[in-house]
Amino acid sequence: MTDTLAQQQAAGLRALADMIETNPELAESARWSFDGLLVPVEHTGAARAAIDRFANAAVTYGASVTAEADEKWSGINVSWGALRLYVYASRATVDAADKAVPA
Repeated sequence: MTDTLAQQQAAGLRALADMIETNPELAESARWSFDGLLVPVEHTGAARAAIDRFANAAVTYGASVTAEADEKWSGINVSWGALRLYVYASRATVDAADKAVPA
């Protein structure tokens, strides 16, 4: 049976965590990559919902979550200490989804 993408990703992240913990001298070299992993969600067709799912799941697992938007992009910063993700989509896509939600 083939592992799902989620299972493969989780296994890879666990192995990476074990590797860094066992070889702490690697942490400094990897620091800049882990300081801003980009997670574009425009392709989902439901960017606002995807951002919200990431935010809810991240908080459940102890992350700090903050919203960030500029004239081009809208998203959230998700942080577990030295590991940070930016989950984002175009501002136009997110704004359009927000306007489509009835008040």
